[in-house]
Amino acid sequence: MKLYEIKSKYDALFELYNNTEDEAEREEILTQLSNAEESLDAKLESCCRYLRNLEANIDSIETELKRLKARQVSLEKASRRLKNYVGHNLGFDKTWRNDLFTLSWRRSESVSVDNERMVPAAYIRESLSYSIDKDLAKEKLKSGEIIPGLSLLVKKNLQLK
Repeated sequence: MKLYEIKSKYDALFELYNNTEDEAEREEILTQLSNAEESLDAKLESCCRYLRNLEANIDSIETELKRLKARQVSLEKASRRLKNYVGHNLGFDKTWRNDLFTLSWRRSESVSVDNERMVPAAYIRESLSYSIDKDLAKEKLKSGEIIPGLSLLVKKNLQLK
């Protein structure tokens, strides 16, 4: 039975119990309520176990992503070092070929900024971004201040301990 079905059954039995005056019927309903509560408890425990398992999976995936990112960075550095090593030993402006590979030098250009303060304004691109200081806004809203366009949203987050 699904959690919402158990809850609906429990609520219906509770309502029936409150509206029944016959003592024998109330005893029968009370037994059914007790069974429904046990089912509800078991289902909630099962949901909590599953939730804990999902959270553990999330943590292990985050850990694995960090490990893989560190591995990627390490491999990128090793690749750069090997490329520099091969290039240094090949010699500048020399080419090497075999049936599988070709090593050669390609010309490229980039701009190096030696002193940013000396660059004329025509060569400076201005970028401007705005963000809302939510920590300050939260503090002010909690103290009763009204801020146009902002409101304090109170949430309830289910916490599993």
